[in-house]
Amino acid sequence: MTRSRCPARPVEIKSMPRSLGQRLKERPHSTHPGLLGTTIARWTGRGRLEDLADSIAEIMKVEKKRAKVSRLGRTILVDGAEPASVSGLLEGLPGVAWVAVGRSSGSIQGLAAELGRLAKHYVKPSGTFAVRAESTTGSKPSDLAGAGTSAVLDAVRGARVSESAARTVFRMAFDGRHGVAAVEVGLGAGGAAMGDRVADCLVSGGMHSSALTWAAMLSGYSVRLVHAKTSEESLLAVARLYSELSRRADPRKIGLTILQGEGTRRILSRWSARAGGPVFAGFHAECHGDYQRIAKNAESPLYLLPEEEFAKLFSMLGLTPLDEREKWRRGGRGAARAASFGG
Repeated sequence: MTRSRCPARPVEIKSMPRSLGQRLKERPHSTHPGLLGTTIARWTGRGRLEDLADSIAEIMKVEKKRAKVSRLGRTILVDGAEPASVSGLLEGLPGVAWVAVGRSSGSIQGLAAELGRLAKHYVKPSGTFAVRAESTTGSKPSDLAGAGTSAVLDAVRGARVSESAARTVFRMAFDGRHGVAAVEVGLGAGGAAMGDRVADCLVSGGMHSSALTWAAMLSGYSVRLVHAKTSEESLLAVARLYSELSRRADPRKIGLTILQGEGTRRILSRWSARAGGPVFAGFHAECHGDYQRIAKNAESPLYLLPEEEFAKLFSMLGLTPLDEREKWRRGGRGAARAASFGG
């Protein structure tokens, strides 16, 4: 197995949030989308903020949302589009830490008033909440959070502040001239914003190659799916994977290459001779020799991931696997698979 010339970086793995509709059903006071006018997404700090903002703008264009995308510190604002649908698009985007919906204002007093209105619908009597703020110029974040906290306490009788066990989290951001007050509706996918680095991902349509493609995206790569067609069923599974990934990321940064011919190993060997870049590919431990022949030009540190980690990554995609596990030979406990990551 070849070794990477740079140290491997761990992939950040988070559970995908439940749908916005599910969360609203669980919160009986969260049924007033008419109050909301702005969607905000927080950058994880990995990758480039500019790449994330550019990707969000492209997704709004592809989805035909008439929205204005702007930046306020490490937060990205999307104004002018219906927040419930926009938040659903942003939750699955690599590089997003959390998503919130609310309204904009040009003053701290206006933001506090908006937070009070939101609190009446999102905080139950005697419920717990926290206000977290970001300020790029002017007032300190603590002053902004303090104004918001006071507004919530005035709006909801018996509400209690709890940083460690908040049922509802409010977000505020202000740059001295423009700001937003919002309620957090879910966590994002995490990871790094997808940039200009391109990784080829060998995909069969099964769980392991699909999970590692998603891991490549969370690591900040633009990806090119490479599939050696073995059957119509495998091609359909790869098409579903491509469609799902294109929904949750900038479609300009996702490509698909279909290879056809006699013999999967021979086809991939010919392709790899021309590729020679970072390659993500999932192989079980007994077949690590195949990887050396197929992707000999790639930089590829070796990871051994437990089966449950593959399942966790795959569950984020919400796909039904093309189940070929009955064909695998299991050695030892059979609890690990050899996964090659582009470095």
